[in-house]
Amino acid sequence: SYKSYIDQLIDDETRQGLRFNASYHLAKQITWGANINTRFQKSNINLSQNLNTYLNFTKIPWLNASASLTANILRTNYLDSKMYGLRVSKELVRGKLFGDFYARMVDYNYKNYENRIIQEIGGVDLAWNITRTLAMHVYYEGTFGQQKTPFNRFNTKLIQRF
Repeated sequence: SYKSYIDQLIDDETRQGLRFNASYHLAKQITWGANINTRFQKSNINLSQNLNTYLNFTKIPWLNASASLTANILRTNYLDSKMYGLRVSKELVRGKLFGDFYARMVDYNYKNYENRIIQEIGGVDLAWNITRTLAMHVYYEGTFGQQKTPFNRFNTKLIQRF
């Protein structure tokens, strides 16, 4: 899975309940969207509310890239979190090499824990089309913040299409 810890947490907290999505084209190459999720159960054990909004730019002329700004607010029985992010996607070598570069700021406030946890997350995902049917992906994500040493994740995969 390409999902980071925060992506998996958001997915886990918003699986059941009600969901409302909306998007609007502000201009030819700019889209704004938002979704609101609420999860509820009779036991009230896994209650959550989630608000996610994004602004997508499909073509940035001076960069020849696309970009997305995101914001997410999640409230559960045990956690309140805010996340802000920027992702830039670009074709680096025509038809051969593609890159995603992103940065996120995450603010976790655990309700049963005294201190807030604030993290800065940065990542790079490179996809190389070796041939028409063979591709290699290399992924790196680093989490920086209050901990003394950063937490680094590295993943790679090879995809053969038939």
